[in-house]
Amino acid sequence: MKIAKRNNVHIVSTFHSKYREDIKSVFKLDVVVDVIVNNIVRYYNNVYVVLVPSKSTTRTLREYGYNGPVEELGIGTYITEPKDLSEHKRKAREKIGIHDNEIVLFYLK
Repeated sequence: MKIAKRNNVHIVSTFHSKYREDIKSVFKLDVVVDVIVNNIVRYYNNVYVVLVPSKSTTRTLREYGYNGPVEELGIGTYITEPKDLSEHKRKAREKIGIHDNEIVLFYLK
């Protein structure tokens, strides 16, 4: 995160898990759960944008304390690949503010 900020690299992250419920199933003490969830939210509050699958996921993320930008992508997107990607690339770069001379690294886990 520090290296990205220092080099003006935008980090885009995904959120699709109910961390609080998952963590609470392991740690029974609310104070421990709160500390862990707060650390997770601190990460999300430092990224450029968070991608989520639905409005309910956005609500969960907001309930956790996230206050940054969210893009709802929907679940199960079906797209056909266009013959010419250049116009799509230009529009995508324009939408998220990436200049033509900037490099984008994408990591999907």
